[in-house]
Amino acid sequence: MVHDMLLVEIKDPANRKSEDDIYDIVKVIPGNEAYNPMNPECDFSAK
Repeated sequence: MVHDMLLVEIKDPANRKSEDDIYDIVKVIPGNEAYNPMNPECDFSAK
C-alpha cells in the first residue's frame, strides 16, 4: 500500500493559534513519487 507523504514546516510558537497548530503543509508528495519499487532481491518482497 502506497500513500501520500507530507512535507511540513514547523511553526514558530508565536505564530500558533492553538496547542495543535504546530505545522504548515508545504507540499503533498504523491505516493508513487515518495517511494521506490520493492527490490525483488529483498526478502520482504517474497512474502
